[in-house]
Amino acid sequence: MFGGMCPTATATQDTWTSAANYSNLMLTLKPKATPGASAEFELDLTSGRGPPVAEAGFTITALEPTFSNASDGTRNQQRDFVLLGGHTRTAFINMSQLALLSLPQQSWTFLPMLQPFEAKSDLAARAAATTIEPRSGHSAALTPDGSRIILFGGWVGDINTPANPQLAVLHLGQG
Repeated sequence: MFGGMCPTATATQDTWTSAANYSNLMLTLKPKATPGASAEFELDLTSGRGPPVAEAGFTITALEPTFSNASDGTRNQQRDFVLLGGHTRTAFINMSQLALLSLPQQSWTFLPMLQPFEAKSDLAARAAATTIEPRSGHSAALTPDGSRIILFGGWVGDINTPANPQLAVLHLGQG
């Protein structure tokens, strides 16, 4: 589990995002190792390296896992998660970069994300292209082939202002 927000008791309909406590802590929930323990799971704070700023309203999308065989015959799994968008107390997270959480290392990497206008060389096409606005409260899903993340919805400024475009496709590079 990563981040999130909790509005304070003094928050109003107009101040709920600015009058909130934000987190960039990561928690793990794992089965209890002690046989016969009364609780089945234990919650713990991780020592994740280099997390993003304290934020809320983002999506975390799991990428396809990769597996490798160790020399002792065990099988290791690597899993990466893409964090997109969100907001802080004072701003929306720019869509020009994404955060990548790698497990089991618990490390974060920040990668640039090309906007549509940056991918086009023709001036007329660049002028007509739409940039991906920052957003919060959106959804994201990995396509079945694992090559794209579909981003849908979200708001910017306040919950009554939809972010543009409402549908965006992030093409994932190799590696």
